[in-house]
Amino acid sequence: MGRPPPGAPGRTLVEGIVARRRTYAALVASGVPRSVIGRSVGWQALAPAVPAIALALAVGLLLTWGVAGRPRTYGGHSFHVCTGDAVHCADPSALREVWVPEVVVTPELPWAQLAWVGAGALAAVLVTVGVGLLFLRMSTAIEELRTG
Repeated sequence: MGRPPPGAPGRTLVEGIVARRRTYAALVASGVPRSVIGRSVGWQALAPAVPAIALALAVGLLLTWGVAGRPRTYGGHSFHVCTGDAVHCADPSALREVWVPEVVVTPELPWAQLAWVGAGALAAVLVTVGVGLLFLRMSTAIEELRTG
């Protein structure tokens, strides 16, 4: 069994549960409730995932703020406009000066989108844990303790 392809974290969790099935079956046989084992599997998946998701969101926010978060000033200058034809525009008195007012634009940071990305990542981890718990239930049969 080689390494799972990139982007398959659920596969590694399920493979880990299946690989440790004898250990989990021994724990169940010794009296440890399946719910306790299930919570430990959940913690093993969520403990590194939650800080990693938070760090990824913070880095994404800081990169967005660093690239586009500074207020930018546009305008504050004038230019000449001629609304007539080429012959009429040759006369400098036909040109009209137009003033472009100064505008300060502060980009909005995507708070809502960032929250949805974080929630989606956390939901994906929870779904993966749920699938792993299904395999845990199947893998903790007492028959897994047979020797020979």
